[in-house]
Amino acid sequence: MSTMSTILTINFIILMVTGCLNLFLGFIAYLRAADRKVGRDFFLLMVGVTIWIFGLAFLILARTEAIALWVTRLHLLGPIFIPYFFHRFVAAIRQDVDHELPTGGKGFYRLFIPTFLICLPTPWMIRHASVWGTPTTIGPVYWLFGAYILMGMGHSIRSLVDS
Repeated sequence: MSTMSTILTINFIILMVTGCLNLFLGFIAYLRAADRKVGRDFFLLMVGVTIWIFGLAFLILARTEAIALWVTRLHLLGPIFIPYFFHRFVAAIRQDVDHELPTGGKGFYRLFIPTFLICLPTPWMIRHASVWGTPTTIGPVYWLFGAYILMGMGHSIRSLVDS
């Protein structure tokens, strides 16, 4: 077994354990929360993060272009929903029952459009990758995902604090 294969296998195991623990933490928080709405929204946030982690784990092990493209489509669900569920979780903690998303009444779709635009180059990058999972092909996409998630969370916190 080559060194690269061993490193990818170790990364896969670490990501799977992290994803399972993340989902378990969200489920325990849901069951033990004094306020069911806060617990539910935290659990949904953890589900979004877990989808992203599991997608990354299976993308690491993708051996063919078809599998990589299929996993990428599943993997893109995480960044789409994480800012939305984070906003709901923070609003539930503050008990803003009817507080709309920071982007307006149709906020979910306004959060979805930038994510969709960010994710457009992903299949092209994977299709033209000579080696699966190299930093030159996958890395920039994850920087964009991370920037989008942090931007959405920061926007949610700012709008909730200002209200």
